[in-house]
Amino acid sequence: MTKEEIDLENRKLDLEENKLKFQADSFEKEKKFNLKQIGIIITSIVSIATIIVSILQFMKSKNTNEKELELSAQQLELAKIEDNRRYSLDLAKFISENHSQIFSSDTTEQALMRDVMLVSFPSEINEIVFRKIKSTKKTEDSKSIWEEGEKQVDRIINENLVDYIVKEDENVDYYITLLDYPKTQVRRKATDFLIQLSESKKEEITNKLLDNILPDKEKNAYRMNFNIAFTLYKMPNGWNSSQEKVNKLLGLRNSLNYSDYHFKKYVELAINNIKEQ
Repeated sequence: MTKEEIDLENRKLDLEENKLKFQADSFEKEKKFNLKQIGIIITSIVSIATIIVSILQFMKSKNTNEKELELSAQQLELAKIEDNRRYSLDLAKFISENHSQIFSSDTTEQALMRDVMLVSFPSEINEIVFRKIKSTKKTEDSKSIWEEGEKQVDRIINENLVDYIVKEDENVDYYITLLDYPKTQVRRKATDFLIQLSESKKEEITNKLLDNILPDKEKNAYRMNFNIAFTLYKMPNGWNSSQEKVNKLLGLRNSLNYSDYHFKKYVELAINNIKEQ
């Protein structure tokens, strides 16, 4: 799909969004439907494609030195945009057509609609929509229906995302990149693969981990440095490197993040795991 085709799809999406809002407005006049609720949710739905793109752009923004990986990410990005636009519009129509059950005070009807949405639409979309629907609920019973939906969605996303993002490979740079990924499960899986690879590539992995330690001024310094320290701590039978590189880890004792209990804990555990030469 070319840039021009993507722009065309964006314009089509805008037209569909306006059409849905017009339909909701007409329904409100006839049925006194709460347009504010569906308007907020539809706005959330049509913005989900942007969120999906941002996740994929995260992967592309890192230097992996793998042209195949970059090309694959671009292809996946375009496919993901197209799929999520289609699902987003379908879900917006579904909410418009079933609003009386979704926004009913009857928890049985709400639970039925939630379960239909769980099996009919992608979890990445349901995650945001369920949160928006829950925010419109006034009673604890109604809120609990959608909170349970959020929990189910979270479990599905975590299982699928880890398998989708973290693939078996021997690309050390790729896994180190994932140590800064927003999802905890992805970061832990990346650490596990690095540990597995350390059986044959321990020196390479150790040196590259130390080279990726970030200064405090970097906004993601805490997460990246924490996970580097955690991975070095988990390295079986200890690790070692040149004194220059080891000093990068020791320097974290002087960082602002060192005042955090958990950060300090794993930095010290990583230091204690240094193997004497």
